[in-house]
Amino acid sequence: MTEDPFRPPNSDVDDKAKKTPHPSAAWRVFFGFNCLLITLNILFIPLVEAVGFFEIIDFTFTNLAFVGLYGFIFLKPIGKVVFWRYFFYAAIVENFLVLVVFPLFKIPIYGQQLPFDWWYLVSVVNTFFTLVALNIYAYKIRSIW
Repeated sequence: MTEDPFRPPNSDVDDKAKKTPHPSAAWRVFFGFNCLLITLNILFIPLVEAVGFFEIIDFTFTNLAFVGLYGFIFLKPIGKVVFWRYFFYAAIVENFLVLVVFPLFKIPIYGQQLPFDWWYLVSVVNTFFTLVALNIYAYKIRSIW
């Protein structure tokens, strides 16, 4: 017996396969932008005169999506992966209602109708990238769960 019994055998396993890829700097900038939006949302929600059921649902979904975005950016397992998989689909439905159905039928949210202007475009793009991040967080990064 010439081998040391306390030393593990050599293997051809690639160390890169074990590591979880970190999100790029662009995702961190996106997270910073969302930090600003969430802060403004929390500060100005008490000033809204007509806060109803849909506003509370939208506010809750927005904040939960931000928590999921945090988990994705910093590779933190928050809660269970099953929650984030169901939440991803619920967020698609909620955002479709807020960004497509409500403006088409002129249903006001947060006391006013959502106008089709540059802010609407920012909302759609922000929602798209948030949903992409939630999808990656719930389905693609399996090593953190």
